[in-house]
Amino acid sequence: KTDPAAMKGWHTRGNQVCSSQLKDCRDAACVDQMIIHFAAILADRSQPLRARNEALKFVVHLVGDLHQPMHSGVNINSGPARALLAGPDPRPDATLHTLWDTELAEAALRDWKPTVKLGETRPLPPDAPTQWMIEAREVSLQSVYKPLAEFTCAAKLQEPIVLDQAYQQQSVPVVRRQIERAGLRLAQLINESLLP
Repeated sequence: KTDPAAMKGWHTRGNQVCSSQLKDCRDAACVDQMIIHFAAILADRSQPLRARNEALKFVVHLVGDLHQPMHSGVNINSGPARALLAGPDPRPDATLHTLWDTELAEAALRDWKPTVKLGETRPLPPDAPTQWMIEAREVSLQSVYKPLAEFTCAAKLQEPIVLDQAYQQQSVPVVRRQIERAGLRLAQLINESLLP
């Protein structure tokens, strides 16, 4: 059984949205590298069934995490910035990260029926999860941070950050697009790992 403390960094990689450099990934214990690691176990038919089963669970979970923008790109000057949704019942303990992972995601899922299907694909390159993460970092810059009125790469955001209705509405297609990307990519990754 995996020690929860050992999994602490597996779900994110705090890449600076205002830099093309990737954050260091010590011991390959960050989201893109863990997907690559577990996909290799999943594809390895010499591994015990239990290990491959556990690997499948992690692949599913981590591919979803990687496509959440703030799991792949953050503003180093803001840290875990406190944030509120404008509206009648703001959550007082929220951060920008938690709102994107929960309330904004839940709002985007409401009354939505995705229609995309996996079509013809090219084989995934070995570093596909890292490419997806770089794309998600750009989504974080363009859709999480740039719409904030006070955002610049050099400035610390004033807290709490209030996410007005316009911001909340613009997040809906972003979240939906990321979910579709994650689903299609996960399907392809699993197919390539399990099918002969």
